[in-house]
Amino acid sequence: FPDKTKDVIRHRIFAIPNPTNATVDIKGDFTAQQSCLIRLYDIYGRLIFSETGNTSDITVDLAYVRSGLYVIEIKTKAYRYTCKVSKI
Repeated sequence: FPDKTKDVIRHRIFAIPNPTNATVDIKGDFTAQQSCLIRLYDIYGRLIFSETGNTSDITVDLAYVRSGLYVIEIKTKAYRYTCKVSKI
């Protein structure tokens, strides 16, 4: 398998605002606009939801989930990005 660890460290994503009580916008240094898979996991690794989107405009709605810590995963053709977000 190709080692993408160095690339993933250079390419960061952020959930804004964090913590949140409703939606978060995902911002990052994506190389270009591209299609992506957006997934939300709880702290136990259970998939909460999954949808396709575009890296130029990523908004995740957390209004319907319980308060707690979640992991957002953005997967493109070449990379996988993750960030933690706190729902209050």
